[in-house]
Amino acid sequence: MQTTVRSRERTLLPSAAKGLILLAFAAVGLMIAAASAYVLLANTNPRGFFLLYAAVPALCMLAGALFLPKERPGTRIFLMLLFAAALVLKGAVALTVTPQLESDFYLLHYAAEQLAQGNNILNDTSYFQLWPYQSFFVALLAGVIKLFGPLPVIFRLTNTLFSALTNLLVYGLAKRFASERAARVSALLFLFYPGTYFLIPLLTNQHLSEFLLLAALWVCTAPARKWSVQLWLGGAGGVLLALSNAVRPMGVVAAMAMCACLVLRVLEWLGDRSHALWARLLPGLCFLAAYFLCGKLLSGLVIWTGLNQYGLTNRAPEWKFILGLNQETMGRYSDTDAAAVFGAGVDQRQVLEALAKERLSISLPDLLKLMVQKIRIMWGGFEDASWILTPRYLEELEQRGLKELVVYLVDKLQRLGAGCYIAMGLANAGGALSVLRRRKPLPETQRLLMLTALAYFCAHLFIEIQIRYRSTMTVLLIVLAAAGFDWLYELLRSRKAKRA
Repeated sequence: MQTTVRSRERTLLPSAAKGLILLAFAAVGLMIAAASAYVLLANTNPRGFFLLYAAVPALCMLAGALFLPKERPGTRIFLMLLFAAALVLKGAVALTVTPQLESDFYLLHYAAEQLAQGNNILNDTSYFQLWPYQSFFVALLAGVIKLFGPLPVIFRLTNTLFSALTNLLVYGLAKRFASERAARVSALLFLFYPGTYFLIPLLTNQHLSEFLLLAALWVCTAPARKWSVQLWLGGAGGVLLALSNAVRPMGVVAAMAMCACLVLRVLEWLGDRSHALWARLLPGLCFLAAYFLCGKLLSGLVIWTGLNQYGLTNRAPEWKFILGLNQETMGRYSDTDAAAVFGAGVDQRQVLEALAKERLSISLPDLLKLMVQKIRIMWGGFEDASWILTPRYLEELEQRGLKELVVYLVDKLQRLGAGCYIAMGLANAGGALSVLRRRKPLPETQRLLMLTALAYFCAHLFIEIQIRYRSTMTVLLIVLAAAGFDWLYELLRSRKAKRA
């Protein structure tokens, strides 16, 4: 009797963990959908047009989930057409939308241009001394400038290439846990999602970093029968994640997700000891070891070459939390905080520690209120087009007589993007709840993606928010929405069968 009870307890542990993950992800999907609907409705006049902006993306996704052919064309032809379409559509934006470099983008390009000419300013510029982790991306930019010259269009075209490659990974990852049709719908959703096009013309590290992140997750979850192959795949995934993190420091969310997966594997082993525990853990441990060791190696290489004396570290880690917990700006950038910390004659370390201590002392009710406001802004706000529609670029468009047309089109795309976020959030919530009803274990790829998305969402409850930072979450949501598309297909098919 005691043996039976213990066996049930061991079985309940992984089931409870699975349920907790799915419920948390469903809640995130519903919060994102609600925030997007709230902002879209509040900023739409007349209100009736809200239904149009919300319905068009939803109906397109629904039509794809129900009627998109899953066998024609074949997989190879579909992927070739998908890649070609991404290159053409995003390449057209890269060649026609030419905003000037501003803010951090200008500084990164200037530093890379100087480095390409043999003048390293990274050790003499306070920006790169406070945030040395930008050094690796600057070095990559300098290499491109060395090969092709300081032409911003080259960087926009490389953005196009990495975004197109990411499109293939969206399909590949979704296919691991969803049907062929659903994976194709997710791939097409990423192809046409308006927010991606707003980032193509920017000199941002997001496209390369997100491509490497998805590649890391795709490689480390690749099915392999041989244990030795699993270890190699785990290590290769960790290396790709370290490269992604060197380009843009967000790899920690995937590393945390892998740690959570390892804990869940231990719980599963407690319920089913038919396989050795080390066989379940070693691929993930190889992933984490390769990630941390490769990250240290890259940082050491930056120091050894003299590129930056501080490697790829963050010498002001408090800054993101100082901004993220600022109740006056609701977690966004603050000129007042910047002046207080980085002003002339200021002891930066002392002020950083004092401000961080002050912000971290926020009361629980105020923190919860701030989190609600940040969710509304970060996940409900329209995609930020201000980085491409800069004042100087708007003047240039006005001289061509195109300003009003471009501003009008961008506004409509932003609203359709909000409609996409509503539909994606609902599809993800529905997909997660439908998986919860099954007794089968959560597929490894889907679980790792969900945990990565949850870690990314939770991180921005505490750190600085910007609309463009949600691009990583967007691609994760699009991949995971494939389960929601299968849920819609099964739901409507079962209803149709009952009527028949």
